[in-house]
Amino acid sequence: MRDCPHIPELKYSEFSRRLRGGASADERLPISGGVELTARCNLRCAHCYVNEPLSARGDLEAEVSERILSEIADAGCLWLLLTGGEPLVREDFPRLYRFAKNKGFLITLFTNATLVTPEHAALLKDLKPFRVEVTVYGATEQTYERVTRVRGSFRQCLKGISRLAAALQPDPPTGPSSGPGTAPNGSRLCLKTMALSLNAHELKGIERLAQEHGAIFRYDPLVMGRIDGKEGPRRVRMSPADVLAVDMADPRRVREWVKAREQFRGPLRESDRVFQCGGGVNTFFVEAKGRLVMCPVARSWGYDLTRGTFQEGWAQARRARRGMMRTRPSPCATCHLAGLCGQCPGWGETEHGDPEARVEYLCRIAHLRADYLERLSPIRKGGRTS
Repeated sequence: MRDCPHIPELKYSEFSRRLRGGASADERLPISGGVELTARCNLRCAHCYVNEPLSARGDLEAEVSERILSEIADAGCLWLLLTGGEPLVREDFPRLYRFAKNKGFLITLFTNATLVTPEHAALLKDLKPFRVEVTVYGATEQTYERVTRVRGSFRQCLKGISRLAAALQPDPPTGPSSGPGTAPNGSRLCLKTMALSLNAHELKGIERLAQEHGAIFRYDPLVMGRIDGKEGPRRVRMSPADVLAVDMADPRRVREWVKAREQFRGPLRESDRVFQCGGGVNTFFVEAKGRLVMCPVARSWGYDLTRGTFQEGWAQARRARRGMMRTRPSPCATCHLAGLCGQCPGWGETEHGDPEARVEYLCRIAHLRADYLERLSPIRKGGRTS
């Protein structure tokens, strides 16, 4: 079939762009979303914004989860994230994963890999996900377990990564480009990390670990507060100056920020809406206890899917989003540095309990980035630096 001149092959990025573009804002299709299978975790990471102990209660029954997954599929969702907590703490994870695969979702799985068994690996080899993303908290046992606060977790993580890497070997090439079911660059495994004051010195080591396993690598230095308002994650954030130093030591990261500055140059178009992202338009998130919310961190609004259907909840989410109007002027609404900043309603909620609140931490980072990029490559208009 690939030789037929009437069926062009597309790179995954182009396939994704066209498909997402087809799901127009007018249709409001929930084309992608996430389901938190549990909030429980076997680790006690210093920076985590959601995890609960293994003894906590609240996971949905498998039958309820399957009913919700069916309704999500019927609503038109294609890309589905399965996350936690740690999804593999659920004994019925294989059942739920098989069910989701049989519904036709392109599944991304978030895991810490410490609980990956040979049986899990065999399942993922047989029914390959779109991608598995493993969060790695350090390149050495000392640093890793300083973050997770669980002895023996580093060795278990390495064992799990090896099992995943063997199970998720890239499909053999079938033509000049990857098909739509394969992740970019052919790899289905990603090793990622949150860059913290505890582990930033080992980012290169984590990247080498990813390379050794043929995995994609990425990191995020922006640590959100907990959704329950507890202080923990803020204590292990890097300072704004350290965030800049880590970013600018990575040439790829510099190129990304240069591109973002060029793409979002100038002030934003002022809007009276609180949400400017895809939450409630084309994306969604389902909490561990079954609430449909706008995104993983903006949880002030929610619809209980254990008492109603996904379609009902999605319709209410769209109405709720339209009704969330700014109650006061905000400098973020028209900031010319928006492309260099992570400000969003979720950050406002976790930091100040207010989706409209400006987060000073993000603002300082954005200004530092802008100053650095201006020195690196000034943008000029009419002979003057903007």
